[in-house]
Amino acid sequence: MKNILVPLDFTDASENALAYAKSFAKALDAKVTLLHAYHTIPANPDFPSEGHQLELDERRTRAQQNLDSRCSDVNNEGVECDYINEEGYARDSILAYADQSDPDLIIMGTESMSPFDKIIFGTITGKVLKKVSCPILVIPQEANYQELTRMAFAIDYHENDLEDIQFMIPLAQMFQAELHVIRVASDANNLEFEDKLMADFKHKVDQAIGDNSIVWHLIKEGRVVDQLEKYVNDTGINLISAAKSRMSPFLQVLFGSVTRKLFYHTNIPLLIFHAEDSELRTSRVTQRSNYE
Repeated sequence: MKNILVPLDFTDASENALAYAKSFAKALDAKVTLLHAYHTIPANPDFPSEGHQLELDERRTRAQQNLDSRCSDVNNEGVECDYINEEGYARDSILAYADQSDPDLIIMGTESMSPFDKIIFGTITGKVLKKVSCPILVIPQEANYQELTRMAFAIDYHENDLEDIQFMIPLAQMFQAELHVIRVASDANNLEFEDKLMADFKHKVDQAIGDNSIVWHLIKEGRVVDQLEKYVNDTGINLISAAKSRMSPFLQVLFGSVTRKLFYHTNIPLLIFHAEDSELRTSRVTQRSNYE
């Protein structure tokens, strides 16, 4: 049985994540683990007061009641569920659990922030994304649960793209959803090469998977994020997936990241895989600054 980790802070964003977690758990025959971390900051860290301890106890009790309620709701829908309620910071608790228990999937809600705040402060989801190796399903605060009917995977010719598509195909089948594999050509002067790359990759997928009903689409002009958003809106995609590159920090700063841009723009669930850069992709990134 697979294990899905759902960090909960009882905000609307995390409640949205729980709604998706129940649906994914049913489709994947998975167990759900809820994780809540609570903390307070004492006036004097060297000498915590009795009042500080009382506040911690109150937060623990209140969280325990909320977790009991959420876990019962999940169990009542036929999904196995347990929970962890511990003192600490959310990011640290999530990373520690991911390191010790190696969940198959993390489903997290992320709250709306201004672009400036995202750049300066980041989000817990963004910080976890940098550290864990398992896929993360990011649920934006505005994304109220809806049945998944069309999913998309945005290929970037990572080493792991084929493996990720092999994850997406049965997932789409379980939800009886249509799967689109899309690519935005970032160089209008090299469309013949882009056509060949997609044809070669499609052949590789067909050989590995056999009969499939993937919808393939190459977008041949425009900015990556803008064109992906347009395609998503035009086709009714209600879950998009992409890979997060493990490029060097220098390359990430210099050339940006499609996944990071999607993370900060999309209003639909975003399933993020972790990827190793292929020789092809790395060489193309270093040759052209407008790759992404």
